[in-house]
Amino acid sequence: MAFINYNGKNLTYNNKVVGNKWNFKDLGENWTDIGSSQSFSTINKIIFLDNGNSLLSTTGPAQIYKSLDNGLTWNATNGTFTPSNYVTPLLDCGNGIVLAGSGGGTPSRGFIFRSTNHGSDWTNIAEPLNQYFISALTYCGNGICLAGSQPNARIFRSTDYGLSWTDVSTGIAQSNINALAHLGDGVCLAGTGTNGYILRSTDYGQNWIIDASFGEAGITAITNCGNGIILAGSGAHGHIYRSIDNGVNWSDIGQQFSQAYIRSLLYIGDGVVFAGTSGNALLLKSEDYGLTWSNKGTQGTSTLLFTISRLGSTILLGGNNKLINRSSI
Repeated sequence: MAFINYNGKNLTYNNKVVGNKWNFKDLGENWTDIGSSQSFSTINKIIFLDNGNSLLSTTGPAQIYKSLDNGLTWNATNGTFTPSNYVTPLLDCGNGIVLAGSGGGTPSRGFIFRSTNHGSDWTNIAEPLNQYFISALTYCGNGICLAGSQPNARIFRSTDYGLSWTDVSTGIAQSNINALAHLGDGVCLAGTGTNGYILRSTDYGQNWIIDASFGEAGITAITNCGNGIILAGSGAHGHIYRSIDNGVNWSDIGQQFSQAYIRSLLYIGDGVVFAGTSGNALLLKSEDYGLTWSNKGTQGTSTLLFTISRLGSTILLGGNNKLINRSSI
């Protein structure tokens, strides 16, 4: 898990100084297209690493690319991700250890890949229980990682930075695990496909209970805004749900701008949250911890805004139709 803190006038990321304290409300107002010149077409996930590099995962072919200049240029990493035809979740565990999940292909199998050098080289670690797709990853600290899968809603747990995995899905009778988040102190949330359940664990993912059911086709994204404020986005009806007690109770903020899916959520600081949608690939922005939202418009020719990521003064967006947009202060 990445820890972002202020230290005087400096912003620190995992205790490393990466820049100054910015006005987050200015971030994301202006965007530069850097995706149209790339060879890949669909960007599923973008993350920044603890050394300031960034990674992105793609569909068709399944590949992971790395950037050394805050997302301006990208080069393929060393790894063979077939027979999967897409790589989606990426997870920075710190100290150079990065995990990736894949799916699809012939035969359809979900693999977990692991890197120990900030994503430059990859090794196929696990094919848990012949799942079709490893759809979500989160890091809980102290080497504890969680992985969610589809279509049988399995949750797997590792205590050795992703080297080995145990199925902890007892009692989970859902169709998909779409999102995972560690809120701190062992409290974890999982967003599912069936009935839009949110599952809750208080022991670093070892045991799970149903926390809430929203009657949606799926909970597709979760972000932690701090101070107990959690946001969750849904599929089929595009609602955003908000909790002020670390996910124990929830309020329906409502459907946002007639969008069908909230595909991505990211809290960046000072009450500012971004959300990405599918259908029109709208970028939505909140400046009050998710209570109200403004529409920042479509992103190029993309119809699916899958991922939003930030390090310091830079935000990257990723989606289909070569969408990589970059905003900096």
